[in-house]
Amino acid sequence: MKKIVYKSPYISDNFYYFLLLLFMQFLVLMIFIIIVTTSIFKIDFLLDILLLLLSYFQLRAIKNAIVYFFPYEEYTIVNDRLYYEKKLKILKKFFILKKFNIKLDSIISILDLPPKKFFYTSGRGFQPLKYIYYFKPCERICIKTEDQKKYVVCNYARKPNSFDIYANNKETEKEFKIIFQNIKNFIETEKINIYK
Repeated sequence: MKKIVYKSPYISDNFYYFLLLLFMQFLVLMIFIIIVTTSIFKIDFLLDILLLLLSYFQLRAIKNAIVYFFPYEEYTIVNDRLYYEKKLKILKKFFILKKFNIKLDSIISILDLPPKKFFYTSGRGFQPLKYIYYFKPCERICIKTEDQKKYVVCNYARKPNSFDIYANNKETEKEFKIIFQNIKNFIETEKINIYK
């Protein structure tokens, strides 16, 4: 049995942004409750809808952070099968969010998918859109099999503190290429060793 583990290199930044999102969600809910319950303000349905819409996107980003950015991925090869598990550890308890197993000889190719594009400049300060958009998942490795199935894995997030600078940055892509090559070489080397 051989194993390789992938974990996001920016887990502390992810956690910081996650806490900011939770704070923003709490703030939006407090504003919404104050506006709805206070008689000083007239109920403005447009503002209510705007706050609910912002709350929806924040909750979706919080869910994405939990499902895609905090777990770690295990690639294990036992005999002639690749076992993949995405695990999340909360309070010393493990949750398996995604898993599959593939026969090694059925793998046709392992591809590198394009990175997530950022559509704004980051600038300075507290920008809710930046934190919401950062937690959009971007799985970068596709494993294709003979039966035309595609398994997309490895949620890679670039360094979060400077999105606009890293839009087409070669250093960030080099960092991912190393991770990609490690996973690809691990699978292909074991495939060659088993089927030679």
